[in-house]
Amino acid sequence: MRCFTFHPNVTLGAGGESTGYSLLMNIPPRDVENGTVFWTVFIHKDLGWASTYLRSTYTKIKIRPGTSTHVILSAKEVNQLDTKAYPCESREGYSNDECLETCLLREIIGWNRLSCQLPSMNLSLPECRNMTEIMSSLSTLLFFYNFPFTSNCPCQTPCQQIRYSVDVQPAENFTHDKRSLMEVLLPEKGSQVFIYFFEKTAEVLTESQAYDFIQMLGEFGGCLGLFLGISIVSVYESLDRYIRSVFARYADSRK
Repeated sequence: MRCFTFHPNVTLGAGGESTGYSLLMNIPPRDVENGTVFWTVFIHKDLGWASTYLRSTYTKIKIRPGTSTHVILSAKEVNQLDTKAYPCESREGYSNDECLETCLLREIIGWNRLSCQLPSMNLSLPECRNMTEIMSSLSTLLFFYNFPFTSNCPCQTPCQQIRYSVDVQPAENFTHDKRSLMEVLLPEKGSQVFIYFFEKTAEVLTESQAYDFIQMLGEFGGCLGLFLGISIVSVYESLDRYIRSVFARYADSRK
């Protein structure tokens, strides 16, 4: 089993297939003959934390030999208000996926269910030394991650986050014409995956207060004007006259 992780950090000038990432994958002939799906691509939704075990944090794509797959991404920025009813975490660099995974691992270790750690972990356990220990740890993690233990984890959503949606188009088989254009780069029975944004736009959702202090003053002034026949301006003028009269009396007493 081979695993590669890519953390793209480039600025795209435009959207479309030609401006994204293209993965060329060569599948060994023995795996093609056996019908084995050799490559699996994980598209993680959190750029800061690539969780391998939390299934809700990534999209899993199986790549068949001799196919071309298009993965179209779209972004949505969400700005949430931190309120008592719906709290959120405003700390910079905070990752909800990292918090959940750390919490779940802590729970599993507390039950003494793991005897060794995988290379992707950072725990106070010895590393797994053979395939038997690796498969045992993996099966334990997958078993416990299928249960709703997240309710015991105090992990709040970030106040500002970018959510990515993944749309996987049906894989296309290479025709003779398509292969003739790529035969130099793509070996026989190889596969190609295009990962890109369809357009250079993002949806922005900003949560704001529906009723603040300014609106309260406006409502108060409207009620006064409706029921008492006065307005906020009238109240202001009355206060201004009262303050002026107080200062005038104070000035007269000083003479």
